[in-house]
Amino acid sequence: MEKGIVQIADDVIAVIAQIAALEVDGLKSLAHDKQDIVHTITGKTQFKGVRVFIDESGSKVNISIKAIVYYGVNIKKICMKVQEKVKNSIETMTGLKVLRVDVKIVGVVITQEQ
Repeated sequence: MEKGIVQIADDVIAVIAQIAALEVDGLKSLAHDKQDIVHTITGKTQFKGVRVFIDESGSKVNISIKAIVYYGVNIKKICMKVQEKVKNSIETMTGLKVLRVDVKIVGVVITQEQ
């Protein structure tokens, strides 16, 4: 029997990254990106605050995340936890190699909801 091709859509990887990032305490939410030219041309939606870049071989991926944190948290620690959680989740669930997870904090909110 011949093995077939396995492909994982960018959107699936983005959802995994989004869910993993939001599991980190101190992270309020992910931030919307402004609509870009790719969306205008292709109509492809981008998951809130997550961009996925897959290399030509289809086996390696880079992730970019924009997030909002609560005031008073250690931003560097939060970012490191997000990077670790996203990397581990994607690699475990997809078998893809995550080369990097870039986290950009784009906002701070004052009160943490109880």
